[in-house]
Amino acid sequence: MIKLVVHSLLLAGFLHTWYLDYKHLPDSALLIPGQPLSRLGWLTMVDMVLHTVYHFVAILIVLFGFEKSCNRFKFLGQVIVGPVGVAVAVLFWGLWTFDPHTLAKDATAMKLVEIRPWNHGLHTLPALSAFLDVVIWKRPNPKCSCAFKTIFGFVLIYIGDIYLINYLSGGNWPYPILAQLDTKERIVFYAFAILIVLGCYGSLALFNRIIHGEQKEEERKTKKQQKKKQ
Repeated sequence: MIKLVVHSLLLAGFLHTWYLDYKHLPDSALLIPGQPLSRLGWLTMVDMVLHTVYHFVAILIVLFGFEKSCNRFKFLGQVIVGPVGVAVAVLFWGLWTFDPHTLAKDATAMKLVEIRPWNHGLHTLPALSAFLDVVIWKRPNPKCSCAFKTIFGFVLIYIGDIYLINYLSGGNWPYPILAQLDTKERIVFYAFAILIVLGCYGSLALFNRIIHGEQKEEERKTKKQQKKKQ
């Protein structure tokens, strides 16, 4: 019941943020004017898609009693959805504190910060969602090698998305800071971003261990006991 309530509330929060985004962001401010899909050039919006789909599917899983299965879905939630959500919060608020102009270059972008429900829905709610998800689900942490490979693959796909949007838009970068950097500096920035996502995954894995204990060891003991009984 708790899972259903939490996922429903979080889904409602993300849907409301989508509403605010479509209400306040004019088509002319998109990376490709008039093309809604160009929103996916922003990691924030990719994260919004991930969280919206994740919570919707999670509600279906709880309602239909599939909680003990759907291992791939759980894995993606732990390795991609949660860490990217925390990374969005860390990167946005970190860069904003350092220099707002690295993220916002016009009046429309600055307006985002003024509308707090919109701003926090995009940049704070995903991190809150990630930690709440760890609390309500008791899941063992996946193998580090699998987690790191998946995260690295996701980031590479997103970087490809950035360059595709840049090409199709005639030179627009999702974030002003990318236009301020040369090729070598962008590579360093991307490497830093990957480390941030990995660090966010590590923080969630540690939080999971603190909240639920070391579950891998418990599983091994359970398997040994089952073998002995057989």
